[in-house]
Amino acid sequence: MDPKPELSPAAMDWCKEVGADSVKTIDDIVQDKTSKAFALCTRAIQQGIDSANEKAISNAQKVQKWTLLKTDFSVPGGELGPTLKLKRHIVLEKYAESIRNMYNI
Repeated sequence: MDPKPELSPAAMDWCKEVGADSVKTIDDIVQDKTSKAFALCTRAIQQGIDSANEKAISNAQKVQKWTLLKTDFSVPGGELGPTLKLKRHIVLEKYAESIRNMYNI
């Protein structure tokens, strides 16, 4: 149940689709924010978010800010409880730096 750094075959296919051919792990994307893979993947994700936001009926339903994390949320990682509900206080604590960076705090 531990999240693995390797991308699933479907995720690797998607990366190839957007032009990031050499990506095999999440570290290949997030390790260097100046890399071509990071730029291609984040641009494609932003396009998907923009498309979804166009269909939102209010600002409360729109994705305002987002970031790529090195691991998935998981029960063993502590971010999810046994019923797969998000443990917000753990996420806020564990990813405080990423959250601060999103809001330029």
